[in-house]
Amino acid sequence: MEDSRNRKADAMSSNALLRSTRRIAAVVVWFLAATTLIAAPAEAGAPCDHPSQAAEEVATFAADRHPLVFVHGWTGKGKELQRSWDAINARMPKTFQARFFDYSNANTEWAASPRVASCLAAYLRAVSKAHHDAGGDGRVFVVAHSMGGLATRFATSQAYTDHPATADLLAGLTTIDTPHLGSPFGNTPEGAVWQWINELKDPDLLPDRNSDALRCLAPHNRTTSLPSGCDLPPYLPSGVPLGQISGDNVVRRTLFGMPLYDIDLRSDGVVGVDSATGYLPQSGPPGASAPRMSNAYVQDVSCTVTTDETMSLLRSFRGGNVPAAIIQAELQAISFLSNDSAVLDQINNGQPGPQLSVMLLVATLVYPCSHGAMRYNPDSIDAVVQSLRDQLRSTPQPKITVLRPFDRAGKLAAGWALDDRTTGTIDCRFASPSPSAVDPGIQECAPVAAEADSCLITPQATTAFCLENPFAPTIVRNAITGQTHTDSPATEFPVPIGIILDDGTTCRRRIGGSWPTTDAKPDYVGYYNCSQGAKFRAVWGPPDGNGITKTESGWIVETGGEHGSLTTHKITEALFVGVA
Repeated sequence: MEDSRNRKADAMSSNALLRSTRRIAAVVVWFLAATTLIAAPAEAGAPCDHPSQAAEEVATFAADRHPLVFVHGWTGKGKELQRSWDAINARMPKTFQARFFDYSNANTEWAASPRVASCLAAYLRAVSKAHHDAGGDGRVFVVAHSMGGLATRFATSQAYTDHPATADLLAGLTTIDTPHLGSPFGNTPEGAVWQWINELKDPDLLPDRNSDALRCLAPHNRTTSLPSGCDLPPYLPSGVPLGQISGDNVVRRTLFGMPLYDIDLRSDGVVGVDSATGYLPQSGPPGASAPRMSNAYVQDVSCTVTTDETMSLLRSFRGGNVPAAIIQAELQAISFLSNDSAVLDQINNGQPGPQLSVMLLVATLVYPCSHGAMRYNPDSIDAVVQSLRDQLRSTPQPKITVLRPFDRAGKLAAGWALDDRTTGTIDCRFASPSPSAVDPGIQECAPVAAEADSCLITPQATTAFCLENPFAPTIVRNAITGQTHTDSPATEFPVPIGIILDDGTTCRRRIGGSWPTTDAKPDYVGYYNCSQGAKFRAVWGPPDGNGITKTESGWIVETGGEHGSLTTHKITEALFVGVA
């Protein structure tokens, strides 16, 4: 009798489970009648003839800030990544200047479209030129969300734009949940239902379900082609650093508050982890060779949410126009433990059925590692910052900048100002060539406290113009004593008067004076002062050098304070002095 009641209860539970999971999936039938557009092959080398008016103006840049371009995904807009930039800038102050590319006028088109790829390439070139015109190196970093990463890949290929973004322009690309291998919800019946529900919550989450963009999002690799007319994204140019960041939601099954087991969805709800980190070796076109990469960073950002928390989040969910019946169906589907076996099977098979589709939809609606939330998730931002730091360090050689504040006649160059503040009379009777000068006529005078190591003595030999701070466009005028000469040769091997490190720190060459030693390496001496405020920080090195180690992979320094360990950094820019 008891067995009979149990079998009856099991049957009722099973029927309820099927009704709950199929309640959403059954809507597929209605959508199968929906038509899809046929994508035309991308026009090879087409120019950008219809740029989005919403793209941020390139404007001007500071030479000592790296350009950082944000590229949105799907049907978003450029400025939606402003919060991402604010979080990055807080973690890496005085390092980048941000710009926001917008292709919202073409958000239903595949990323190969000229209105996406060609316009992005043109925008990146304009940013590069503006930075170069300001005295920078013109190298641009890109952070892209979702399809923005694919758009950047297309923008580097001659086949999709008349003037692609080349390797010498692109300093690095960091992608957040970019479907390098497509999405299980691209070009599938399940995707039609899933997309419909998401449109109710947020119509900007994915492209229209009848669009080329969603149709070409189908799962693919080098052996599985995209639908006809959908071009596979090309590889980046050889040597361009790439960071790949994926969102991964883990459901912790709980019973009366007690944890039972975890279900790793391996997805942000839209893009699977394997796709978001699948650039190499499977994402390129057939026959294409995987490129050499100077730096590859991969980070899976995982969020664990219990089923109890999930139920609470769903009950309190308020978003868009998602019908209460849909939320109720999700609640019922999540509540069945017997549903989990089917979910795990579908995860392992890589084929979302009704059960897994419900889980992924829930993740998209309320989980902290969802496709949309990954743009602002603190752990995701930390991963982006780490990727950018790695890319900064992978830049082989520093930018060389020659500051030319004055001409030989003692006149200020354009853009420079005279600071009438004086450090007092300086003695140039026994002046020597400036250690940082690349031209003759620039001298080093005494005393040390005057920081007069890069001075031009005027033809009257009564005053000297001295560059004290290489990071400000001002010079100081000092009176000089004694008999002096106005000419001197340039040093054979100049050393920078100032350096900028890969974390944005600025350091001024030490002239002399009494400095402490560092506990980490007591035999080292200080060569550059990197102090900010009252905290002492310096570049240290062996006593027979200049603190800079030059290698094939860049110029290296060791920095730190009087106490504690030393940290290795690359020099991104080295400043010298010359005559205008």
